[in-house]
Amino acid sequence: MNRDQKTARGSEESLPSPQERLAKQLARVPVAWLVLVIGVAASTAAWLFTVSRVEIAARSKFDATVADAQSAIRKRLQSYDDVLRGLQGLFLVTPRVTRDGFGRYIDNLSLEHREAIRSISYSQRVPAETMTAFVDQVRRDTSRDPRGFPDFVVKPPGGRPEYLVLVFIEPLKGNEAGFGLDLTAEPVRRASIERARDSGSVTASGRVSLLSVPVEGDWGVSLRLALYRRDLPIDTVEQRRRAFTGVISATFLVREFVSDIIWKDAVKPLHLRVFDVGERNAPVSANAPEALLYDSAPRRKPAASFMKPVQIDAGGRLWRAEFAAPAHYFLATADRLSPWLVLAAGILISILLAGLVRALATSGQHAEAQRLAQELVEALPNPVYFKGTDGRYIGVNKAWEQFFGIPRAAFIGKTVHDLYPHDKDTADRLHANDRLLWERPGTQVYETTIATTDGTRHDAVYYKATYRRADGGVAGLIGTIIDITERKQAEQRQAMEHAVTRVLAGAPTLIDAIPTIIRTICDTLNWHCGSRWALDKEAGLLRCFECWGVDSPEIQEFVDENSKHTMTPELGSDQGLVRGAYNTGKPVWIADLTRATGFKRAALVTKADLHGAFCFPLLDGNEVLGVMEFFHRGVREPDDMLIHITQSIGRQIGQYLVRKQAEETLQFVATHDSLTKLPNRAMFQDRLENAAARAKRNRTRLAVLFIDLDRFKFINDTLGHDAGDALLREVARRLTAELRASDTVARLGGDEFVVLIEEIAEPVHAGTVAHKLVGTLGESFLLSGQDYRVTGSVGVSIYPDDTDDVRTLLKNADTAMYRAKEQGKNAFQFYSPQMNVNTTERLTLESSLHRALDRNELVLHYQPLVDIRSGRITGAEALVRWQHPELGLMPPAKFIPLAEETGLIIPIGEWVLGAACERNRAWERAGLPHLRIAVNLSPLQFMRGDLVKTVERVLARTGCKPTALELEITEGMVMRDPENAAALIQKLKEMGIHVAIDDFGTGYSSLAHLKRFPVDSLKVDRSFVMDIPGDANDMAITAAIISMAHNLGMKVIAEGVETREQLDFLRGQGCDGLQGFYFSKPLPEEQVITLLQQAREGGFPNK
Repeated sequence: MNRDQKTARGSEESLPSPQERLAKQLARVPVAWLVLVIGVAASTAAWLFTVSRVEIAARSKFDATVADAQSAIRKRLQSYDDVLRGLQGLFLVTPRVTRDGFGRYIDNLSLEHREAIRSISYSQRVPAETMTAFVDQVRRDTSRDPRGFPDFVVKPPGGRPEYLVLVFIEPLKGNEAGFGLDLTAEPVRRASIERARDSGSVTASGRVSLLSVPVEGDWGVSLRLALYRRDLPIDTVEQRRRAFTGVISATFLVREFVSDIIWKDAVKPLHLRVFDVGERNAPVSANAPEALLYDSAPRRKPAASFMKPVQIDAGGRLWRAEFAAPAHYFLATADRLSPWLVLAAGILISILLAGLVRALATSGQHAEAQRLAQELVEALPNPVYFKGTDGRYIGVNKAWEQFFGIPRAAFIGKTVHDLYPHDKDTADRLHANDRLLWERPGTQVYETTIATTDGTRHDAVYYKATYRRADGGVAGLIGTIIDITERKQAEQRQAMEHAVTRVLAGAPTLIDAIPTIIRTICDTLNWHCGSRWALDKEAGLLRCFECWGVDSPEIQEFVDENSKHTMTPELGSDQGLVRGAYNTGKPVWIADLTRATGFKRAALVTKADLHGAFCFPLLDGNEVLGVMEFFHRGVREPDDMLIHITQSIGRQIGQYLVRKQAEETLQFVATHDSLTKLPNRAMFQDRLENAAARAKRNRTRLAVLFIDLDRFKFINDTLGHDAGDALLREVARRLTAELRASDTVARLGGDEFVVLIEEIAEPVHAGTVAHKLVGTLGESFLLSGQDYRVTGSVGVSIYPDDTDDVRTLLKNADTAMYRAKEQGKNAFQFYSPQMNVNTTERLTLESSLHRALDRNELVLHYQPLVDIRSGRITGAEALVRWQHPELGLMPPAKFIPLAEETGLIIPIGEWVLGAACERNRAWERAGLPHLRIAVNLSPLQFMRGDLVKTVERVLARTGCKPTALELEITEGMVMRDPENAAALIQKLKEMGIHVAIDDFGTGYSSLAHLKRFPVDSLKVDRSFVMDIPGDANDMAITAAIISMAHNLGMKVIAEGVETREQLDFLRGQGCDGLQGFYFSKPLPEEQVITLLQQAREGGFPNK
């Protein structure tokens, strides 16, 4: 009996299953087995590849989770640091902190900053000789408890040279064991205190057992910050030791500190162990049992799948945190199944391929093989397809029909380009991969993105393999598609959430964080711009605060315009994007803004060609803190996954906003006076040191003004503390109003204020400011319904004139302030006696100058301008003088700089212009020779926008002809803003007015620069003329100026001509006009008239 007969008989006796039949038939054809083995091997490779990808994704999630936990630990340590810094500020600004004041300050701290803190305490340095008095004082302290503390003792007992006694502790309940403890008696505590004292920084103790928690292995840590005397320097270690007065501490259990971070949902899988390595740069002893601070699972060994150690700086000590977790904690169900689905699909396809090869090789059983293969293909849950070598589909399964939404009967015989008729890029990409497989037959695995007929995009893994004909040639390929969209979306969601978390963890301020978050979301999701809106509580409007957009002109213009927008919240309205999300607390999606109703910025988005938009709220619980909106250039249908993501991110950002606001509040409390909201002593000291460093680097001056109110104690004692507080607040307001935004005014404590003024040109300018402050404090204050006069005394010290040491600078200002009080109060004094003299003179002069115009004390003198060829007087320069009633006739150098500084130069300049034009017109009517009157303009006059109107008004009022007026300006004035200067000069020229450049050669311009200004003449500065003919360089420069000016069509007038030799040289060089003492000094009007009458017939008298 042959083999086939035996098989037939066996089948009659026991019919094998289809799987057994397939296995037996494949076993008869060696080539089928070969295909099966190769297919299984390829499937295993694909399985390993997918396992690797999944493991990488899990590792990424683990790393991100570790980063989140590490960031949370660091942020909590920073919040403790902030608490101690704020408390240090309290001791700095308050001369004597009481137990009640300490307790109230701690009570007002936000819960977030006190989270996991067991106690906050103050320990005072007590020398042995004062211990008895100290203990008695504490026992009688009733500020917090009316019973006092009659049983208070310092512990442990024993004689020591000095003690550091824990005297304030909040909360006291539960921490009574620490009250009275001498912290220096225990070595671990003493070491951290000495480091805090010597460094001036926040330092951490090693692990200690807390007296309030006597549980073995439950370790505590204290963060400490030293306090120092305010009146002693603390620049060196020795100075800090001498000035040391005590220490403030924040104590926590490491278990409580870490556990609520670890037990957050995202971090639960982590096994965390924390070790105290020791001080920075100390030998590593992390594995020693005594270094262990915390173990989240002490009864189990760390999981071996993932493990990551990180280092954390905790107050100058190094902590090593070891994170560990099994990989499966970071895999979703789809992630864990994905490799096995790939393997199962690969093996099934391999079996199908083996069956097909067997069917092609054994034509007698072809129908049965095909039927079996078809059943297997139809049973697969993933889309399966067959293609011929011409690229046409020759078969698909039901899963393929359902996936693409296309009946197989309508598609067999078509190509991939028919599958994607509107997406040529996708079709070309898939076809190119097929061609690679034809060229190198075997298997192919890759990941790509495709779309189905309903427009849904899918992330997918393609697994393909070729199969052969009986003759060995490639007959076609079989492929399967594994949809990994959900996994990809989960990865994308988690990646974006972790990216946002990292931004929030690393950004120091909202201004840094929010634009980066907007950009992260846009980059991750391929949107084009976004912004954050929040309620401006003062204005009662929703305002756009931060924006970001891709780098394109249209988007940037939209972002710029959007940032200027505001809108009313319109509570109860759900119209629009921002208001809809803000009022409902839910995400809002608009697929196409061009078709939306109620969108008030339609014109802006249309101009930027934006269509899709979504907006989600930023939440703290149920409170909406603001919203974020995003825009896309294309129409975007609602994306449920994205909406879900943004809800999570919205809460995350909301929590960050609340935390940052709390931090900023605490930072403000630490650096500002709580009553007046002005900077406190610590912040002022910091600003003063920075300002002194800048002044030293830039070689500039600064001033410190120390202010003390003269009758504050009377007001406080008579009207009560409420009135005293109101007075201090009003003083702060007045001082701030009188100063520039760049100046600093601070409250040191009590009724003492201090002002920092940077970049003062001369010390007397500080006196001007002090005078203003004395004046504003001298005005009455409305207190308790009545007016009271308080006044203030001010002391002024100048850096570096008085000292270059910032501490001494403040002391000098204090000394000068007491000198002001000794001299009658309601005044100011400089630390330098000579400066007091100079400032008094200057203030007297300023006061008189304010009245000079009203009293007609200003007069004009005139200096003739002479034509060098004819000797005729062609003009006169009007020069102002002050006929002071006590000081006599004052030249302009004595008062013009003061007029420019105080702004009086504007009315003075207009008076000079009007008086000069008026006198010139009067001379003309008197029949005197026609002259052109020259008037100097100040920089303030020239740069004011109303110069042309002022000149027009003066000419109209006086009747002076424009051609009879010349305005003189300097090089610096035109070079400060060349474009505006050129336009202004052109307008004056169009009126017929002559324009001259005065003092040419002393500025930073050149004739090459000046050629673009339509000026008529240059006046060579007297500094080039005075040494002619003795200085060859001055002669060469003057000759060059004359020659080049003539080439540019300008006339040249030489100033300061005093000798015949100078006249001869200038005439020889072709100079046009002269002015100087050789011809005439500036003369009063009556002498000028006489001179003009003498010169009526021509020529300059006696010259």
